[in-house]
Amino acid sequence: LAARSAWTHSASTSDSAGKGNGRMQMQDDPTLERSFRGHKGSVNSAVFNPNMKQLVSVSQDGCLMIWNFKPQLRAFRFADHKGPVLSVAVSPTGGIIASGSKDRTVRLWAPNISKGRSTVIKAHTGGVRCVAFSP
Repeated sequence: LAARSAWTHSASTSDSAGKGNGRMQMQDDPTLERSFRGHKGSVNSAVFNPNMKQLVSVSQDGCLMIWNFKPQLRAFRFADHKGPVLSVAVSPTGGIIASGSKDRTVRLWAPNISKGRSTVIKAHTGGVRCVAFSP
């Protein structure tokens, strides 16, 4: 599998007689909405952009990819890390993406304005397994 897929499901709080009992019951199995292919290694992390129009994934191949949900829009690949990328986070505004790598760096991306370039933060003595933004 090259990248995470988007899944949807239906849920209801009705019992078999149609009366609401307050318990969550699954009525339908999840369905595959779309599959994304492009990474050359296993996917380590994936997050939705807050605008819900994109999915961002990182992989063992050292790349960060931005996937657009509209099929006519292409995906973007960013490959500045020198090792597997372990984690990814998108800022609450969606304008900045952070990625953490086994190469001991955090990279900050502004894909709309940076044309694929990133700012690198070299302060770790080991791989960066988690990145996050505060609200």
